[in-house]
Amino acid sequence: MRKSDLMKRSNRTAQRFSAAGVNVLNSRIGASVRSGRLGIAGPIALSSPHRRVGTGEPTSDASARTDRRYASRPRLDAEGRAASAAGRPRLAGLGPFMEALQADAPGADGNGVSEAGGATCIKLLTHPASLPASILPVSAIVGLMISALSIPAGFAAVAAAAAASALLYDRDRRRLTALLDSVGCDGVLRRPLLAAPGYVYSYFDLAGEYSRQDYRFEPSGDARMFETFDWGHASGYLAAAGHNWLLLWLPAYEIRDGCCPGYHIAAVTPSLVRDRGPAELSLHTEEGDYAKAEVRVGGGAVEAALEFRPVRARSARVEMAADLGPKKLKIRLAESRGEPSTGAVPVAGRPGVYVLRGAVSPSAARKIGIEQGQIWGLGLGNYKARLVIDRPWRRGAVAEAPL
Repeated sequence: MRKSDLMKRSNRTAQRFSAAGVNVLNSRIGASVRSGRLGIAGPIALSSPHRRVGTGEPTSDASARTDRRYASRPRLDAEGRAASAAGRPRLAGLGPFMEALQADAPGADGNGVSEAGGATCIKLLTHPASLPASILPVSAIVGLMISALSIPAGFAAVAAAAAASALLYDRDRRRLTALLDSVGCDGVLRRPLLAAPGYVYSYFDLAGEYSRQDYRFEPSGDARMFETFDWGHASGYLAAAGHNWLLLWLPAYEIRDGCCPGYHIAAVTPSLVRDRGPAELSLHTEEGDYAKAEVRVGGGAVEAALEFRPVRARSARVEMAADLGPKKLKIRLAESRGEPSTGAVPVAGRPGVYVLRGAVSPSAARKIGIEQGQIWGLGLGNYKARLVIDRPWRRGAVAEAPL
């Protein structure tokens, strides 16, 4: 048999064995559905990851077939019809895990944020398991390499890896489902949970070969049984986003209960943004240019007032400089070419409750609602008010004051 024919046969067989792992996952979850342990209606459509939940609009032939399977299963209940009328379709009977995934889809405000009792519903900033996404291609390649020596052994390696990844995904999915079923959107627990209060730190930078991930939990108290998560231990928070990076420092609880250990429930709480300032700055140049500014933090925003009397300078600006540790940001607050100017930048952020278990990718910033170049909370880092006079052919004159 020619080598090319052997490789084609190996590829076809490897695909069949890889599909076996997905069948194992569907069969196990199907059993859980029938026994009532998992509140999910219908099989898991792994072939259609980009389905718009609740719209019935397929994105591929595979998802069209899945739509026909789903057509007779979930039905909109009274609550779902009301939500649909408000532009937020909700499928009844999907279970807490799938409802949390549905909450990640863009909502009425375009950011997937649906207010419930003053706080957004729980959103997943992590997934049940990242292993299946990586182990299947790697196991297929390793299996093909082994098949060069022994075809049955290679196929067996692919099948074993696919089945193992499916079982791990199923286990983590059940744990996450149990957690989502225990925590309400307002932090009230449906049953007591063993947890430890503290802060969760997440930094994820996609800088090519210099990419970096840092994730840790900083406890601030002993583990005990909680009936509600009120984040009473919190003293502030920070969320900042830039080009291909995301930094979070959020008050959180580390779950140590037997149902779902290793997860963190964290919150973005605008009320934690404390007032600062005012910081007053003034600046003269050798050419006679003069500028003065006042910067303060209040009402969930950084506010600035700027006066500028130019002689030879082109313009003046006032900004907030933030040193966040691994990253530094400057946010322009006001600018003037001779007239009085004011400006304000919101920093309170959007309230939300999130589930984390590892460094949060920058792609998850849309779930939080934060955009590139924004800073929320003003916690953890060092912040300064900065006044700059721009001069032609010369370095700008700068004055700074702590904020």
